[in-house]
This record gives sequence, structure tokens and C-alpha cells, in this order.
Amino acid sequence: MKSSLLVRHQCCVFLLSTLFLNLTFSVEIVELDEDDQQEGILPVLSKHMEPYGAVCIAYVEPDSPNHELMRKLAKMSDNKSNITDKALHELQLPIIVAADWHERGNETLTITYRKPFHQLWPMENLTVMDGTDAVFPSKQGQVWTEKSVKKWMIANGYPTVNVRILDTESGEFPEARYFGQFANPHGVALVVANLSGQNEVVSQYRLTRILRSYAEKFRGQLKFSFLERSKQTRKLRKFFSVGLDLEYDAELFIYDGLAKSPTHTYDVNHYHGNPYKYRLRNLSKESVDDFFQAYSKGELPSYWVSKEPWTWGKSDMPKEEAYRITGPVFENFVLESDSERGRLVAFFNDDPKDKCQQCKEGRKVWEEVAKRVRLTGAINKKIVIAAIDQSQNEHPEKLVPGKLAQPLLVWYPPGTKAQRLKRKRVLRAPKAFTVDKITDQIEDLIVDDEEEEL
Repeated sequence: MKSSLLVRHQCCVFLLSTLFLNLTFSVEIVELDEDDQQEGILPVLSKHMEPYGAVCIAYVEPDSPNHELMRKLAKMSDNKSNITDKALHELQLPIIVAADWHERGNETLTITYRKPFHQLWPMENLTVMDGTDAVFPSKQGQVWTEKSVKKWMIANGYPTVNVRILDTESGEFPEARYFGQFANPHGVALVVANLSGQNEVVSQYRLTRILRSYAEKFRGQLKFSFLERSKQTRKLRKFFSVGLDLEYDAELFIYDGLAKSPTHTYDVNHYHGNPYKYRLRNLSKESVDDFFQAYSKGELPSYWVSKEPWTWGKSDMPKEEAYRITGPVFENFVLESDSERGRLVAFFNDDPKDKCQQCKEGRKVWEEVAKRVRLTGAINKKIVIAAIDQSQNEHPEKLVPGKLAQPLLVWYPPGTKAQRLKRKRVLRAPKAFTVDKITDQIEDLIVDDEEEEL
């Protein structure tokens, strides 16, 4: 007796710029002879477990309605098909269909997970992670429906923690599977780490042990996966500005609320970005516990991305008169620190592609303003002159549009965070962006602030 095996192979390509929708899949049907059947399903599972950490297996009767449904679902994941389903397309869950392997009428559908460190967990009196397969709820002889199977696959298609296997045959990190908004509308928790050499086992086990309880707790909300620091993942890491600073062995990065993300990827890491991003460096049990305690309470500060190369040690910080703000320090520097001095922040788009016609010259003017303020002791005690390049740094300031035709100034007066948020304002741009005009504005700001205190 021969058995048919349908395997959906998938190739994931890094395409953040097109929202992951141009992935290429192929569908292959393999006929297994009796010798193959005697070897069992495990070799096939092992072959297709990477890099997804989970495989869907359907034991069906040949050409039954359930058999045809699984064939259809496989084709719905193929972007070459006219019936491509966006969620299945992004899910990247390998589907294996074994026909005539079980007794007649006993058709079953399961998702089995790779069981990382299955020999180590019992040594610490812990259960094997993902030791139980997900089983599709159906009665014997029941015909499965497309809607229910698809919903079940999306709900159960991810392992608790996707531990990476970095041999030469394993696939690249499946970006669409974790960042696709249709398959994963909730969020992703990436553990970005050095996994070279023995770290592949030692670091992943240590960090999995720390994170496992939270991965289980937030399984319906966050998809946990390791992301190795390698040339292949550099684009992804650079896009989110994580795993770039070699001072840190590991970083935890949460991107929450994927369904709420901007519809165009240009907006994801440009000016306002997504406020539901969080980062933790120097992972330990204590720091991770504190991190997720704050996450549960909604008290984590947003992580605003910076693409400035000097923020991860690739070059020196520019020596400028105006304080150079980056995304990660924006809220602390602008809103929370040094309540005695106001902040006057100039927003620039320094990337020529953003076509801010006056930004280049405006930078020079702003540096002269900062120098004049520094040399004027009375003014310098009351105000800090700062600048941010929003083509390289996210920030939460919604008073500032995404595209700038000229530098835009925002005044954050002295006071607490709440007072600064209440009284902040965009300054009317002078007709001529000159040192004298801006200095006059600064003097007016100080006078207005002193009068308001009276």
C-alpha cells in the first residue's frame, strides 16, 4: 500500500518594504512507498520543522473531502494561486498530508511542535516545552470546514518559543510569520542574541528558561522567537535598531499591536512610528521579571528607534553645539529631565530623499543659535537647544508632520512632564530662518515664561 504525502515548502524573503506580501512558495506532492511508511513520519517532520518550529499533519483517507480541503489550504498559501489567503500566506505553517496511514474513517489533524531542550527540562523538574500537540477538535467521520481549520491553524501555528537551529540546512528567520499583520495581528517578542558556537545551545536554553513562563502566559498575545545576530538578519535588526550594539549579548524586543501598525512601512520607523514597541537589554531573571510586570500594567516606556550608527558604536557621536536627540532618549530628555530649563527642539529631515529644502542650511543656522545661547550665560541657564533628525529617529511628537519643507521648532517649557505636555507648542516659523530671528524668539519665550510664573 502506498501513501501520498503533500508538503508545502516555503521560502521566506526579507521584504519589510512591501509588507511581506511577495513571498514565493511552491507546492510539492511526494508519493511514499512501503519502505518510506515503515520509517514513519518523524523523518519528514524533522525535515520540515525548521525554521518554523511547528508542522501541521493531516492523516486522511485518499481523496476524501478532508484531503481535498488540506490541498486547497496549501494552495491558498501560495501567492502563485488565484485564491491566495493573506493570513495563511504569512503564517508559513508547513502542511503534511499523509493519506491512508490511519484506519479508515479515523481522520485526524494536529500541529506538532519541535521540542527544544527536551532532555534538559526534566533535569530541572520542568515539563517538556510544547510536549503536547495541538489537536483539531472534530468527531470521527466529520468533514472539516475551511473556516474552522484556518482559524485553528492560525491560533495554534506557533511554538511557545521558536528556538533557532543554525545548521546549514535550516532556513532563514521567517520574518513574515512573525511580523505579518494578518497571521499575527497581536505582537512579537524577539530575543535578539549572539547564537554563534556553543551559544546556540547554552544561551538559548538559559534565556528560554528565563522567558518560558512569560511566553506561556502571553501565548495568545505575543509570539516569542529567537533571532540570531548574523549577516542574514542584519537588515531586520537594523530596521528595528536591535541587536546591533555588541556590548549586549542579548536584547528583548517587543513589537505589540501589529494590526495597529501604519499601513505603509515607511511610517513604521519614521517620525511617530508605533508607540507599542519596547526593548530590554542585559537580560536576567530579575530584569525580565520587572520588564513583564511593567508590561502587564501598561507602564513600559515606548522604544523609539534610532538609525544613527553612533548609537550602536559604529562611529562617534557628532560634536555639535545643539544637543543631538535620538529616538530612545527623546521622552526622557525632552519631557522628564532638568525641569528647571526649557527645551527648544528643532526637528529636521536630513535625508535628501525627504526633500526638506531648508533643512541643510537650517542645520547650520541652528548650530550658530546653540553656540550663541551657550555663550550667553543668562539664557543658557534657562533653555537647552536641541535637535533631532526624524528621518533617522522615531519620536512621539504628533505636533510634527512626517514631511518637513523646513525645520520646525517645538518649545517645551520648564516644569514637570505633565506641565511640559500641556504647555508645549510649535513656534511660528520666522520668515527668515536666521540666527537673529530665532534668538529674538528665544528671548521672547523666556520673558513669556517669567511673566507666566508671576
